[in-house]
Amino acid sequence: MAEWDDTEVARRWLMLCPLRRDENRQPLEPSEAGLNSIRKNKDKLQQVRSRLSDISWWMRLLSQKIAQRANRDDQEVGKFWQARYRAVRLLDETALLACAAYVDLNPIRAAMAETIEGSEYTSAQKRCHDMQASRPGTARKTGRTPQHVPPLLDRLALSSEMWQRLVRDFGRLFSVVAGQPHCIDEHQAKRTCCEHRYRTRRETRELFSTA
Repeated sequence: MAEWDDTEVARRWLMLCPLRRDENRQPLEPSEAGLNSIRKNKDKLQQVRSRLSDISWWMRLLSQKIAQRANRDDQEVGKFWQARYRAVRLLDETALLACAAYVDLNPIRAAMAETIEGSEYTSAQKRCHDMQASRPGTARKTGRTPQHVPPLLDRLALSSEMWQRLVRDFGRLFSVVAGQPHCIDEHQAKRTCCEHRYRTRRETRELFSTA
């Protein structure tokens, strides 16, 4: 982002929010007049640079395009998303793995699939297919974790009960940040007093206190 010149910044923005479209409603390459409307306006250029590096603006535009296409396909109008997206910062490996498993189970939670193998467009489904492809007798070679290395949940100091609870209730256990309580506390301690304070929910602390 920092290495883009003014023309590239203007071009990328106008491809996301085009002034001109073709007959299929696809963005056309910006004209010189369109580029100049941004690159010769100092305030506009600064605003566009900021938005192109802002995850909130990226999600806003993405959600808008998905909603418009879905409504067009279903011949519907009005609000498509139930609420604004929520971003959670993942602070440690426990949070990363639990969040990934939580997302992979969305199709099952939404009754769109009954098994992991049938959960379309998920990384869990791909891993299942990869495991099936690497069964004995197949030509494919895969790496293995050495036998002397403890199981993953043991390395993370998590019981199977805790792990199931983390995956099932991830959305309730964490809000702005996710991780083991001590990681959240350490992250908060590094922030200045004027910044937003994070709160570890009581049930989250109680869950990890049983470890």
